Amino acid sequence: MQEDDDDADENSSSKPTIRHSRIADKNLTLAGYFFGAALSRVVLLYLTMRDYQIFSITNWQDFSSFLEERAFHNKIFPNREKMHHFYYKGESDDILLELAFCRLVDIFEHFLKDLLSMIYIHDPRTLMASDQIPVTDVVRFNTMEEFIGFYAKSRVERISFAGFDRVVEAFDRVGLIVIETQEKERLRRCVNIRNKIVHQNIFSASIDVKNLFRLNSEAIGREFTSFQDAARYIGGIVERAEQEAVVKFKFDETWFIPRAGD
Repeated sequence: MQEDDDDADENSSSKPTIRHSRIADKNLTLAGYFFGAALSRVVLLYLTMRDYQIFSITNWQDFSSFLEERAFHNKIFPNREKMHHFYYKGESDDILLELAFCRLVDIFEHFLKDLLSMIYIHDPRTLMASDQIPVTDVVRFNTMEEFIGFYAKSRVERISFAGFDRVVEAFDRVGLIVIETQEKERLRRCVNIRNKIVHQNIFSASIDVKNLFRLNSEAIGREFTSFQDAARYIGGIVERAEQEAVVKFKFDETWFIPRAGD
């Protein structure tokens, strides 16, 4: 039986996979669970679309035929015969990588926000600050727990709006190092790449429309060898940060998702 399992592992080793090793044997915090759930979907979508070529448009002729099959194409692309100048072989792969990478950075930032909210709510002492809180914000809640939840989430939103570095600093202030020094600059570049992609438009300085997706893909490629590499790297940081938070703050059971079978 063991030999069969080993053979199965060897046969599957050639397929790119992302494994969350803790799912089988440990409970997950709410923050870790939702990160893992979102990451699994992004990876599955990326690998499916890449490996099974759902993005099967590889040249301008394919794209033109695709448009011909849709009655609304004349309204959306009235000058589509000129659009071939903005299409190149392999562009669909670059677009797919761009979409998956941006979503990966999004869910990583959501994890940081969720984990910070958990810490603030579980241990309100970490919320101590010189903030001026309007009396109206306090009296509209029936219990202190409700107010703490509101205030914690408001604090996290303000911090996250100020940027990635402020979020990392917030963890430092509560005594939890979620991102090591050598990781911080790399993750900052990842966030900057995502921000650049999301906010690109025709008014961006020196934008190269024809090679836009290729350049974005190359920027991602300078950080990671593949999307799977990026997912493993960020997933590893999430796993370590979650484990260290659990040890330090000793979350009660309300913050955990039981493992299957419990």
